[in-house]
Amino acid sequence: MFKKRKRRQKKSLFIDSLAVLCFKGMGSYYWAVNYPKYGVSRIGALFSTGHIDKKITYDKLDWLLTDGFQKRFSSIKKELLQLSEIEQNSLIESLDPETAHKYRVVQRYMNRLNEHGIAAYDISNCIYNNQMYARSATLLWSNFKHLSLIRKDRNERSQRAAEQAQSLFSNWNEYVTSFIAGVQFQQKSSVDAEDFTKKIQPTFTKLLTSKHSPLRNADWDTNLNV
Repeated sequence: MFKKRKRRQKKSLFIDSLAVLCFKGMGSYYWAVNYPKYGVSRIGALFSTGHIDKKITYDKLDWLLTDGFQKRFSSIKKELLQLSEIEQNSLIESLDPETAHKYRVVQRYMNRLNEHGIAAYDISNCIYNNQMYARSATLLWSNFKHLSLIRKDRNERSQRAAEQAQSLFSNWNEYVTSFIAGVQFQQKSSVDAEDFTKKIQPTFTKLLTSKHSPLRNADWDTNLNV
């Protein structure tokens, strides 16, 4: 019984560690460290309650695990790989600023990431928002009779996402690089991407190096079949 509970705790830590990459802004590292212990804050969940269209939400979460933003990244990568570097730059210069930014991010990372590109960004956002929306739903009195189904749906989707993370990436360093590329890809301009990256870089450095980081304490090869 004790060993089984320990395995479940390790599994929860791994899944929560995938979610904490989505924290940003002041105090993001503090919340990342404490998230596995306290989970989604009641305040954050209350803020989301009443602003969620369940059908749209769950469709979007499932979309993140099928196509996601990775599909656009992959499409651009295929296009650029058919061109020489000079042709790539010429193409990018001809595009509108926001589209050109996305092409530049793909150009910068397409030989640094594995074939799954920015899938880590999709996976982590799926898990974090899945947890947030499930927590929000449990706070609604009208959902009281459906709590077990809400939690079952949350756990099953998080399980799928975590299994996908392990199947597509080999370790935390590879995963985090993919996630950061995804963050940059989703910005509207190169200036926004550079500014945002400067803000989040200290947090990600700590997540990868600090002994208190959930990433350092969660084994990438955690057994999820428990």
